[in-house]
Amino acid sequence: MENKEALNTLRDIRNMMEKSTKCLSLSGLSGIFMGIYALTGAACVKFLLQDRESWSQMELKCYIFGIACIVLLLAILTAGLLSEKRARQSGQSIFNKTARKMHLDLFTHLFPAGILSIAMAFSNHTQYITSVMLLFYGLSLISVAKYTFKDIFYMGWCILALGLFNSFLTQYSLIFWSLGFGLSHIVYGTVMYFKYDRKQV
Repeated sequence: MENKEALNTLRDIRNMMEKSTKCLSLSGLSGIFMGIYALTGAACVKFLLQDRESWSQMELKCYIFGIACIVLLLAILTAGLLSEKRARQSGQSIFNKTARKMHLDLFTHLFPAGILSIAMAFSNHTQYITSVMLLFYGLSLISVAKYTFKDIFYMGWCILALGLFNSFLTQYSLIFWSLGFGLSHIVYGTVMYFKYDRKQV
């Protein structure tokens, strides 16, 4: 009986330490929605490219940039709302010290990638934009995995690999975008939902 109580106490201590050093509020459902947004955005871009003769180069770039911004905004809002809900359920805050470190790490990788992508878009070096985005995003996930679930680490390496392949196969950039930002998020989100989220329901 005493051994059982000791084990329960150790388990409670481990859970408390994990909550204080890890950001465990990431929602699997947000990953699924992010993937759906990315695939929808890719479909819109494909539609535009099929009718590219109707637009000037500048118009086409502006429309694609607008689609990317909408997808990004929806992804951030959805991730924020669902993660905040999951944090409440687990008694955490999405603005704790660990979460702030994780967000700063993400920003450090993704902000330069965004600026570089915009510069490449408006200097007619568009063929490598998708690979740059995938590479930086994959690196950012690998970097922040230490703050959260280890599954993020493996997802980061998958996206990094897609970015490397895309740099040699730029004619298939939209496919690599769909795989990296669309399908990867849906698969990851589904795994996260059944592995972690449902335990709190």
